[in-house]
Amino acid sequence: MQRRLRQLLSGFTVIEAEGRLHRWHEPMLLVGGDPRPVIRIAARFRQRAVVVLRRGGTTRLRLV
Repeated sequence: MQRRLRQLLSGFTVIEAEGRLHRWHEPMLLVGGDPRPVIRIAARFRQRAVVVLRRGGTTRLRLV
């Protein structure tokens, strides 16, 4: 699934990262670009939310 996701995000700037909280951890992708198509792709992969960061703006959790 991660490989397929990376293929769909090929037109975006993508940085691999890892989410961690105590013993839990999982790979994640940080994606730069217009959040609208990224949110649509996230919905296809059954993500419940994405974090949208805007330079000089507010960080928002967007439910999918």
